Amino acid sequence: MNNGNYVNKDTIISRVYRYYGIDATGHDVDEFIYDGLRMLGTNKMYDLIITNGEDTMPEPIEVENYRGIIPSNIEYPIAVIDYESKQPMYCVDSVFREDFTLNIHSNKTYYLKRNHIFTNEQSQKLVFIYLGFPLDEAGYPLVLDVEEYLAAITAYVAKSIAFKMYMQDQILERKFDRIEQEYFSLAHGVNSLEIPDETEMEMIKNQFLNKTMDYDAFATRFKNLGFRTHIKYT
Repeated sequence: MNNGNYVNKDTIISRVYRYYGIDATGHDVDEFIYDGLRMLGTNKMYDLIITNGEDTMPEPIEVENYRGIIPSNIEYPIAVIDYESKQPMYCVDSVFREDFTLNIHSNKTYYLKRNHIFTNEQSQKLVFIYLGFPLDEAGYPLVLDVEEYLAAITAYVAKSIAFKMYMQDQILERKFDRIEQEYFSLAHGVNSLEIPDETEMEMIKNQFLNKTMDYDAFATRFKNLGFRTHIKYT
């Protein structure tokens, strides 16, 4: 599970030298970490980001002339909500968008294209909910401080640097193969992060045991998701 602790690239550089004897200083470690995070593809290592301007969250997205700029660290969009009305918006980025045959129960719609979000209102503020890369104050990627994950990212960075060294005839092929095999074996270990904790298991159980369907879950922003339903008999 996600323990909420992260380490920066300096820790990864130190681990690469400690475990593989490769000096990662001066290499594109930031890019390798980004690539490794994407390759592992574990949702638990991303940050849940909500552009509502509260606490440390980014400010709402400003839409002018029907479009606004989306954050650069979006990895998995989740939902878009109109900031003023708090109404969830429907994404119409589909094959039905052009002929408007999609049955939309909301008068607020959007779609994403080329680093922008386009809406059907000329100007508005948007709350964008998404999973994004955790970043430090300087904008560099952070890595979840869980040993299985640290080991996999360390091995990925070592593999990426070792491949460059192999192509430049600086290490033997069998040494690169050994490092690559190490990465593939460690990459499977991150699956343990997806195991639900006690509270997540309780919510999953409640979803299966619900006696009634919540047909308005989207309109209410899934506020009752994972909670028990009660039927009152009179």
